[in-house]
Amino acid sequence: MQLAPDFSLEELTVSDTARRKRISNDPAPAHLRNPRRTAALLQA
Repeated sequence: MQLAPDFSLEELTVSDTARRKRISNDPAPAHLRNPRRTAALLQA
């Protein structure tokens, strides 16, 4: 999911620890507001 022109959700949620422990690091739909806001602030 593209959050801003230069940032995707996958980029902002990558985690070697989560991958190694097979833990989902995907935010619930209700929690997407913060990654969208972070991407917008980083884009500016």
